[in-house]
Amino acid sequence: EIDPENGKDVITTIDTYIQDVAENALYKMMSENNSLHGTCIVMEVETGKIKAIANLGRRPDGEYLEDYNYGLGRKTEPGSVFKIATLISLLEDKYVDTSTIVDCEGGKKNFYGLTIRDSHSGTGQISVKEAFAQSSNVAFAKLADEYYHNQPDKFYQHLHRLRLDTVSGVDIVGAAVPYIKKPSSKYWAKTTIPYMAHGYEELVTPLNLLMVYNAVANKGKMMKPYLVNSINEMGIELKSFKPQVLVDKICSDETLAKVKGCLLAVIENQHGTGRALRNDLYRFAGKTGTAV
Repeated sequence: EIDPENGKDVITTIDTYIQDVAENALYKMMSENNSLHGTCIVMEVETGKIKAIANLGRRPDGEYLEDYNYGLGRKTEPGSVFKIATLISLLEDKYVDTSTIVDCEGGKKNFYGLTIRDSHSGTGQISVKEAFAQSSNVAFAKLADEYYHNQPDKFYQHLHRLRLDTVSGVDIVGAAVPYIKKPSSKYWAKTTIPYMAHGYEELVTPLNLLMVYNAVANKGKMMKPYLVNSINEMGIELKSFKPQVLVDKICSDETLAKVKGCLLAVIENQHGTGRALRNDLYRFAGKTGTAV
């Protein structure tokens, strides 16, 4: 016979109030859209602490259940939320400025035999900032192809610096390893750069992308996400966990300021894709994304 032993206490970073809000917001949104599955993660900017993580999947009877950790366990093609990485690359290499004019060609363009379309047709010449606010696929595919087609490794290195090809490092088992295609890959094609630029031909987790957006908010400092504050036994702390910096600076201050302006434009500009989310209580920035 073995005597029972008291287990240790794991003190998490989760804030129960924020968790409740996140779960309810996710459930409401998924029900309205009849979604297959979804995730909502809230991260504390300065520390990387995960204050809430909600995951829901649809059952055969139509009800939603917490069935899998989609936020860090499922990698998918991210769609337009990936454009932040393309924007950072182009600005950091000084190939474009936010005021640079790009022709969206009516929202439809052929790249090496494949057609890329915008969700709204008719767009002509607009600034890079407006192209980001309106989430133009054509604009970002064109710019990336123009500047990185002949030097694809330069684009890949930017994505590598943003740790988009690296496991998040979160302190929980089951985190998926993202996949960013390398120029040396046998699957690399002429169309790869324009498609990667607007969120296709790569697989990343929501948590990996959150780390990039969080770094922009955190003056360029990328934090390691974590879920455990400490491990205690009988009220005595055995081990504590502190914030960890993964990347001191993801890009220059000049680039950061411009990226923040673009993220604000998504919500505040007249034609920004997130304009419907505006409110008068506080200002916020963001990026919308749809993926096929």
